[in-house]
Amino acid sequence: MRFLSRATVATACAACMACGADAPIRWDPEVRGRGAMVPGARMVLTEAGIPAVQVAFEPFRWPDDSLTCASTRVAVPAGGGAQAAVWWRASSHAGGASPGPDTLFVARTSDGMIWEPPVRVAGAAVRGCRSAPAALAVDSATGSVHIGFHGLVAGQVGVGVARLDPGAVAISGVALVAPDHLRRLVAIAVRGDTVAVAHEASGPDGVTVRLAISGRKSQLPVDCGSPTGGSARGFAPVVALASGRVAVGWNEARRGDRMPAAVARVGDIRRACEPSRRE
Repeated sequence: MRFLSRATVATACAACMACGADAPIRWDPEVRGRGAMVPGARMVLTEAGIPAVQVAFEPFRWPDDSLTCASTRVAVPAGGGAQAAVWWRASSHAGGASPGPDTLFVARTSDGMIWEPPVRVAGAAVRGCRSAPAALAVDSATGSVHIGFHGLVAGQVGVGVARLDPGAVAISGVALVAPDHLRRLVAIAVRGDTVAVAHEASGPDGVTVRLAISGRKSQLPVDCGSPTGGSARGFAPVVALASGRVAVGWNEARRGDRMPAAVARVGDIRRACEPSRRE
């Protein structure tokens, strides 16, 4: 799914040159696609700066884990045949004992066939296999795998992030935003020093989408507000990064619409977001 043409991007950018001059991100006007994005979709920014959505990646072979919550498996290509996968693992218990929390695991493969031993994300947990899948992005320059998820992290339920560097055998989840006990979908993208996390959050009209971005001065993504334009009801976000640019997409359900529609917005990253910023 491609949202708009090169000419439309140029027109929208010219029309928005004067808006948001002091904002950390100068957003182009939003554009709407035909129909909604399918579950598991991924977003990319083309060389022309046009946001496009790709279907979910399906590896030839998944990591072998008999306790995998199959509905939570996510994989991404990492270039040169390499791949990464993340999943929630169901807790095992014997007899009539109550199951413990499900735990998050991530693994890599260099050839798409033989997976390295999975690494548990310490401190990340959920209750039940109906939890939202985690999100993955791979830094092509360093090989680091970045994970975004919603679950129990640092003693509270909310959105968290983690990073698996090459050769690491242990990693920990870090809380990213304020506690939110509702099931939330998360998307993540990485380019060099910049990590972008788009996630569902509570808004004035229900669920909306917020964006957090990191930079050289902030290793953890910092909340940059909502790209949805305030009261819009957005869900199932996707996110992508290019040089100095960020694109966020989401499905949107407006009153009176029979079906949700895919919406995308591209913005110039002008400066770092402030940690205290909150709409």
